[in-house]
Amino acid sequence: MSATVCIYKGRASSAIACVVALSCYLAMNMTAALAASATDIPANDPRTIAREHIETELAHVGTTVSATLLPSRHDLSDCANPVAFLQSKKFNANGRLFVGLQCQGAQERTVFLPAQINVQGAYLVATTSIKQGTLVTPAMLEVRKGELTSMIESTFSEPSDAIGKMAARNIERGGIIKRAYLQQALLVRRGQPVFYEIIGSGFRISGRGEALQEGHAGDLVNVRTEGSKLLAGRLSPEGVVKVSF
Repeated sequence: MSATVCIYKGRASSAIACVVALSCYLAMNMTAALAASATDIPANDPRTIAREHIETELAHVGTTVSATLLPSRHDLSDCANPVAFLQSKKFNANGRLFVGLQCQGAQERTVFLPAQINVQGAYLVATTSIKQGTLVTPAMLEVRKGELTSMIESTFSEPSDAIGKMAARNIERGGIIKRAYLQQALLVRRGQPVFYEIIGSGFRISGRGEALQEGHAGDLVNVRTEGSKLLAGRLSPEGVVKVSF
Protein backbone atom coordinates (compact mmCIF):
# COMPACT_ATOMS: atom_id res chain seq x y z
CA MET A 1 0.00 0.00 0.00
CA SER A 2 1.42 3.38 -1.01
CA ALA A 3 1.80 6.07 1.59
CA THR A 4 -0.71 8.94 1.67
CA VAL A 5 0.77 12.44 1.57
CA CYS A 6 -1.27 15.47 2.67
CA ILE A 7 -0.39 18.98 1.62
CA TYR A 8 -2.13 21.65 3.67
CA LYS A 9 -2.77 24.75 1.57
CA GLY A 10 -4.30 26.94 4.26
CA ARG A 11 -7.94 26.05 3.81
CA ALA A 12 -9.92 24.33 6.61
CA SER A 13 -11.61 21.98 4.14
CA SER A 14 -8.23 20.82 2.85
CA ALA A 15 -6.99 20.17 6.38
CA ILE A 16 -10.08 18.10 7.26
CA ALA A 17 -9.76 16.06 4.07
CA CYS A 18 -6.12 15.47 4.86
CA VAL A 19 -6.88 14.21 8.38
CA VAL A 20 -9.60 11.88 7.10
CA ALA A 21 -7.34 10.42 4.45
CA LEU A 22 -4.51 9.88 6.92
CA SER A 23 -6.86 8.18 9.42
CA CYS A 24 -8.09 5.79 6.74
CA TYR A 25 -4.54 4.96 5.77
CA LEU A 26 -3.50 4.19 9.36
CA ALA A 27 -6.61 2.06 9.97
CA MET A 28 -6.01 0.00 6.83
CA ASN A 29 -2.38 -0.58 7.78
CA MET A 30 -3.31 -1.65 11.31
CA THR A 31 -5.88 -4.13 9.99
CA ALA A 32 -3.33 -5.61 7.61
CA ALA A 33 -0.78 -5.92 10.42
CA LEU A 34 -3.25 -7.74 12.69
CA ALA A 35 -4.22 -10.12 9.90
CA ALA A 36 -0.56 -10.86 9.22
CA SER A 37 0.18 -11.55 12.89
CA ALA A 38 -2.81 -13.92 13.11
CA THR A 39 -1.46 -15.98 10.23
CA ASP A 40 1.87 -16.34 12.03
CA ILE A 41 0.30 -19.04 14.30
CA PRO A 42 -0.27 -22.29 12.36
CA ALA A 43 -3.67 -23.95 12.59
CA ASN A 44 -2.07 -27.00 14.24
CA ASP A 45 0.11 -25.07 16.69
CA PRO A 46 0.68 -27.52 19.60
CA ARG A 47 0.31 -24.99 22.38
CA THR A 48 -2.87 -23.54 20.88
CA ILE A 49 -4.36 -27.02 20.53
CA ALA A 50 -3.44 -27.83 24.15
CA ARG A 51 -4.95 -24.60 25.46
CA GLU A 52 -8.19 -24.97 23.50
CA HIS A 53 -8.53 -28.58 24.64
CA ILE A 54 -8.29 -27.55 28.29
CA GLU A 55 -10.88 -24.82 27.87
CA THR A 56 -13.27 -27.20 26.10
CA GLU A 57 -12.90 -30.04 28.60
CA LEU A 58 -13.32 -27.78 31.63
CA ALA A 59 -16.06 -25.54 30.23
CA HIS A 60 -18.60 -27.12 32.60
CA VAL A 61 -16.88 -26.01 35.82
CA GLY A 62 -17.74 -22.32 35.47
CA THR A 63 -19.30 -19.60 33.38
CA THR A 64 -15.94 -18.75 31.81
CA VAL A 65 -12.82 -20.92 31.80
CA SER A 66 -9.51 -19.69 30.38
CA ALA A 67 -6.19 -21.50 30.21
CA THR A 68 -2.64 -20.22 29.81
CA LEU A 69 0.21 -22.56 28.88
CA LEU A 70 3.22 -21.95 31.12
CA PRO A 71 6.84 -22.08 29.95
CA SER A 72 8.28 -25.60 29.68
CA ARG A 73 11.50 -27.28 28.59
CA HIS A 74 9.82 -29.09 25.69
CA ASP A 75 10.69 -28.08 22.12
CA LEU A 76 7.47 -28.42 20.12
CA SER A 77 8.77 -27.11 16.82
CA ASP A 78 8.75 -30.64 15.34
CA CYS A 79 5.51 -31.80 17.01
CA ALA A 80 3.41 -32.90 14.02
CA ASN A 81 -0.39 -33.41 14.13
CA PRO A 82 -0.58 -32.88 17.91
CA VAL A 83 -3.41 -34.46 19.89
CA ALA A 84 -4.16 -33.03 23.33
CA PHE A 85 -5.62 -34.92 26.29
CA LEU A 86 -6.20 -34.56 30.02
CA GLN A 87 -5.40 -37.45 32.35
CA SER A 88 -7.43 -35.67 35.03
CA LYS A 89 -9.86 -32.75 34.89
CA LYS A 90 -8.98 -31.69 38.43
CA PHE A 91 -6.61 -28.85 39.17
CA ASN A 92 -5.07 -27.69 42.44
CA ALA A 93 -6.13 -24.70 44.53
CA ASN A 94 -3.72 -22.51 42.57
CA GLY A 95 -5.34 -23.46 39.27
CA ARG A 96 -2.44 -25.54 37.99
CA LEU A 97 -2.68 -28.75 35.96
CA PHE A 98 -0.83 -30.62 33.21
CA VAL A 99 -2.14 -31.22 29.71
CA GLY A 100 -0.82 -34.10 27.65
CA LEU A 101 0.23 -33.68 24.03
CA GLN A 102 0.82 -36.59 21.65
CA CYS A 103 3.12 -35.66 18.80
CA GLN A 104 2.86 -37.76 15.63
CA GLY A 105 5.23 -38.34 12.75
CA ALA A 106 8.97 -39.08 12.80
CA GLN A 107 9.37 -37.53 16.26
CA GLU A 108 6.44 -39.37 17.83
CA ARG A 109 6.30 -38.78 21.58
CA THR A 110 4.08 -37.68 24.46
CA VAL A 111 4.83 -34.59 26.51
CA PHE A 112 3.07 -32.91 29.41
CA LEU A 113 2.77 -29.14 29.56
CA PRO A 114 1.99 -27.08 32.69
CA ALA A 115 -1.01 -24.80 32.47
CA GLN A 116 -2.67 -22.12 34.59
CA ILE A 117 -6.47 -22.18 34.80
CA ASN A 118 -8.78 -19.29 35.62
CA VAL A 119 -12.44 -20.02 36.38
CA GLN A 120 -15.18 -17.40 36.62
CA GLY A 121 -18.66 -18.40 37.79
CA ALA A 122 -21.45 -18.23 40.35
CA TYR A 123 -21.29 -18.94 44.07
CA LEU A 124 -23.61 -18.46 47.05
CA VAL A 125 -23.28 -16.06 49.98
CA ALA A 126 -25.41 -15.68 53.11
CA THR A 127 -27.78 -12.68 53.12
CA THR A 128 -28.12 -13.00 56.89
CA SER A 129 -26.34 -14.70 59.77
CA ILE A 130 -27.20 -18.41 59.81
CA LYS A 131 -26.93 -20.22 63.13
CA GLN A 132 -25.78 -23.81 63.43
CA GLY A 133 -28.71 -26.21 63.12
CA THR A 134 -30.81 -23.81 61.00
CA LEU A 135 -32.44 -25.07 57.81
CA VAL A 136 -31.37 -23.01 54.80
CA THR A 137 -34.17 -21.17 52.97
CA PRO A 138 -34.09 -19.25 49.64
CA ALA A 139 -34.22 -15.91 51.48
CA MET A 140 -30.90 -16.71 53.16
CA LEU A 141 -29.02 -17.01 49.88
CA GLU A 142 -27.66 -14.64 47.27
CA VAL A 143 -25.95 -15.60 44.02
CA ARG A 144 -22.76 -13.72 43.21
CA LYS A 145 -20.26 -14.04 40.38
CA GLY A 146 -16.50 -13.93 40.53
CA GLU A 147 -13.32 -15.98 40.43
CA LEU A 148 -13.81 -19.60 41.55
CA THR A 149 -10.40 -21.07 40.73
CA SER A 150 -9.36 -21.70 44.32
CA MET A 151 -12.78 -22.81 45.61
CA ILE A 152 -14.46 -24.61 42.71
CA GLU A 153 -14.72 -27.88 44.65
CA SER A 154 -15.96 -26.33 47.89
CA THR A 155 -18.81 -24.03 46.86
CA PHE A 156 -22.38 -24.24 45.57
CA SER A 157 -23.32 -22.62 42.27
CA GLU A 158 -27.09 -23.20 42.45
CA PRO A 159 -29.37 -22.19 45.36
CA SER A 160 -31.31 -25.46 44.95
CA ASP A 161 -28.19 -27.36 46.04
CA ALA A 162 -28.19 -25.61 49.43
CA ILE A 163 -31.88 -25.03 50.16
CA GLY A 164 -33.26 -27.48 52.70
CA LYS A 165 -29.85 -28.39 54.10
CA MET A 166 -28.89 -27.66 57.70
CA ALA A 167 -26.06 -25.39 58.79
CA ALA A 168 -23.32 -27.48 60.39
CA ARG A 169 -21.73 -24.33 61.84
CA ASN A 170 -22.47 -20.64 62.28
CA ILE A 171 -22.25 -18.72 58.99
CA GLU A 172 -21.73 -14.96 59.03
CA ARG A 173 -23.75 -12.58 56.90
CA GLY A 174 -21.96 -12.11 53.57
CA GLY A 175 -19.95 -15.29 54.07
CA ILE A 176 -19.48 -17.73 51.22
CA ILE A 177 -21.65 -20.83 51.60
CA LYS A 178 -19.21 -23.75 51.38
CA ARG A 179 -20.20 -27.39 51.10
CA ALA A 180 -18.48 -28.22 54.38
CA TYR A 181 -20.73 -25.70 56.15
CA LEU A 182 -23.96 -27.56 55.32
CA GLN A 183 -25.24 -31.06 55.85
CA GLN A 184 -28.36 -33.01 55.05
CA ALA A 185 -31.07 -32.14 57.55
CA LEU A 186 -32.30 -34.96 59.77
CA LEU A 187 -36.00 -35.06 58.94
CA VAL A 188 -37.19 -37.91 61.16
CA ARG A 189 -35.87 -39.70 64.23
CA ARG A 190 -36.41 -43.26 65.33
CA GLY A 191 -39.74 -43.63 67.13
CA GLN A 192 -41.04 -40.32 65.76
CA PRO A 193 -44.54 -40.18 64.19
CA VAL A 194 -44.29 -39.89 60.41
CA PHE A 195 -46.69 -39.66 57.50
CA TYR A 196 -46.45 -42.13 54.64
CA GLU A 197 -47.92 -42.24 51.17
CA ILE A 198 -48.46 -45.41 49.14
CA ILE A 199 -48.48 -44.75 45.40
CA GLY A 200 -49.54 -47.33 42.84
CA SER A 201 -51.15 -47.61 39.43
CA GLY A 202 -54.33 -45.60 39.73
CA PHE A 203 -54.35 -45.26 43.51
CA ARG A 204 -52.80 -43.29 46.35
CA ILE A 205 -53.13 -44.12 50.06
CA SER A 206 -51.83 -41.95 52.86
CA GLY A 207 -51.55 -42.64 56.56
CA ARG A 208 -49.53 -42.21 59.71
CA GLY A 209 -47.07 -44.52 61.40
CA GLU A 210 -43.88 -44.72 63.41
CA ALA A 211 -40.39 -44.29 61.92
CA LEU A 212 -38.18 -47.25 62.81
CA GLN A 213 -34.96 -45.33 62.15
CA GLU A 214 -33.77 -41.79 61.60
CA GLY A 215 -33.52 -40.46 58.07
CA HIS A 216 -32.50 -37.61 55.80
CA ALA A 217 -34.14 -36.64 52.52
CA GLY A 218 -33.75 -39.50 50.04
CA ASP A 219 -33.02 -42.17 52.69
CA LEU A 220 -34.88 -45.48 52.75
CA VAL A 221 -36.98 -45.49 55.95
CA ASN A 222 -38.99 -48.32 57.49
CA VAL A 223 -42.37 -47.42 58.96
CA ARG A 224 -44.72 -49.34 61.26
CA THR A 225 -48.28 -48.33 60.45
CA GLU A 226 -51.01 -47.85 63.04
CA GLY A 227 -52.24 -51.29 61.98
CA SER A 228 -48.76 -52.73 62.80
CA LYS A 229 -47.88 -53.34 59.15
CA LEU A 230 -44.30 -52.70 58.00
CA LEU A 231 -43.64 -50.43 55.03
CA ALA A 232 -40.44 -49.12 53.46
CA GLY A 233 -40.11 -46.02 51.34
CA ARG A 234 -37.98 -43.02 50.43
CA LEU A 235 -38.13 -39.98 52.66
CA SER A 236 -39.14 -36.89 50.70
CA PRO A 237 -37.73 -33.41 51.44
CA GLU A 238 -41.08 -32.68 53.10
CA GLY A 239 -40.58 -35.54 55.58
CA VAL A 240 -43.14 -37.91 54.03
CA VAL A 241 -42.21 -41.55 53.40
CA LYS A 242 -43.10 -42.35 49.77
CA VAL A 243 -43.88 -46.04 49.20
CA SER A 244 -44.13 -47.19 45.56
CA PHE A 245 -45.87 -50.29 44.22
